[in-house]
Amino acid sequence: AIKMRNFVIEAPVTYEKFVAYAEEVRNRRCQELRKRAGFTDVEITRFERLFEEHDLTRNGFLNGEEVTRLVMTLGFQLKTVEDQKKIVTQLNSAKKVAADQGLCFEDGKVDFWVVVQLLRGLYRLDDKKTLIKVTRAAEQSRFQAQEVAEFQEVFLNWYQRDQTRYAG
Repeated sequence: AIKMRNFVIEAPVTYEKFVAYAEEVRNRRCQELRKRAGFTDVEITRFERLFEEHDLTRNGFLNGEEVTRLVMTLGFQLKTVEDQKKIVTQLNSAKKVAADQGLCFEDGKVDFWVVVQLLRGLYRLDDKKTLIKVTRAAEQSRFQAQEVAEFQEVFLNWYQRDQTRYAG
């Protein structure tokens, strides 16, 4: 028998067995990536830490106030009624995505994986807003797409350099 990460392949390994195992590994990997909503290990670890900090009752779920504080900790603004409605809409969407993926264990409650899906939705919206602003600025300044990309790269490099310099 051959052991591979949660799999035991019984000898002899036929082509059909190999294909079936490969498909199972691929399915599990895809499910894991969907669950993580495209976030890296570092990001998931950071979100786990934030979730634990905001789970004041230590029951594995966040109430509305705790979700609000966590989202604000990550820099999302909730100043207007529109901002608050956006969060509620995204939270409902996140609950549905998590439920569809079999990640929710109690209906209507906000566990860690619901928060991960919520954050993916919020970051997507934030990315869209940023893209709209960049596009508008490029149009107003009459810069070409390549020039905008070069400016973004320069600013990102300087930002990362400053973060490294002031972090330590």
